[in-house]
Amino acid sequence: MLTDLTGFRFLELPVLVTECVLSTMHPIEIINFAKSHPTCDKITYSLFKRHRYFISLEIGKIPRIWFRRPGFHYVSEAQNSEPNQTPIQCLKIIQELFDDSTCILNSKLTNVVFSIDSFCSTDNKNTIDWLKSRSSGTMILACIEGENVEEDLNYFLQEIKITKALAIHVSGLKNLLPGIPRDLEYLEILHGQWITLDILLSFNFAELQMQNLVLTNQDWNMFFQKWMKSECHLKLKSVKAQLNEEGVLENILEGIDFTYINSPKEFSKQEGNVVLLHSGVKIVRNDEVVASIFQLLIEGSLAILMEVLRK
Repeated sequence: MLTDLTGFRFLELPVLVTECVLSTMHPIEIINFAKSHPTCDKITYSLFKRHRYFISLEIGKIPRIWFRRPGFHYVSEAQNSEPNQTPIQCLKIIQELFDDSTCILNSKLTNVVFSIDSFCSTDNKNTIDWLKSRSSGTMILACIEGENVEEDLNYFLQEIKITKALAIHVSGLKNLLPGIPRDLEYLEILHGQWITLDILLSFNFAELQMQNLVLTNQDWNMFFQKWMKSECHLKLKSVKAQLNEEGVLENILEGIDFTYINSPKEFSKQEGNVVLLHSGVKIVRNDEVVASIFQLLIEGSLAILMEVLRK
């Protein structure tokens, strides 16, 4: 039902003032305003055609939608209107809100966090199909969570092209998934027990972060040697990985030429529970590209950090 706008003085304000007021409102309030009358919809569409929102979705037991544009950041979650409402019913509320935002606010879906074990396989595939239809099959960033959901994860990677960053927080994987794009800027693996030396050498991401690995110190030694010979990871900027074995940095780099860094590493952003165990060393690739290597203690676990310094 359309709202009677008689006496609605807000619409009598100059266009610039009206747009300034609208731009500071919560996206859901803007959507409700636009749906109240075609005139309101026209004003809203004109404004957000120029100042669109970018959308992130959190799909899980409590689905959420995040609205972002320069200077503004809002989040809304599906509220249970009924006591026994299921996660998939809550997700439908968020999906409807997203569809309204794309029509009214000219929003674009860029990121998704998908707890893929929150739903059954059929619901997962329906949700992935919905994501594909709403994102033109491409997305900037995705984080996939869950346990023993390899089939659904493969389907996600098959249907959705990730263009920049992918975080796989899925346990129970046994091998490298064929659908992982090889041209990503960033890959994060939380449960990396399946990563062998051969798989590590096959990666060619700009930034790589891995935990729960079974790689040995000898594997890392071979990795550094291969990198120094320009045989792997030519576009690497950094790699941070949890170490599976004890050992000082010099032992890991046995047989490799390196020089010590005179001044200790200073982290530009202090990370929680990160302790620097070694002031660091530098190694040089055969094309004179230099990399710094540090040994860390992250939340009680040994880790290694390699940062490549471009020419």
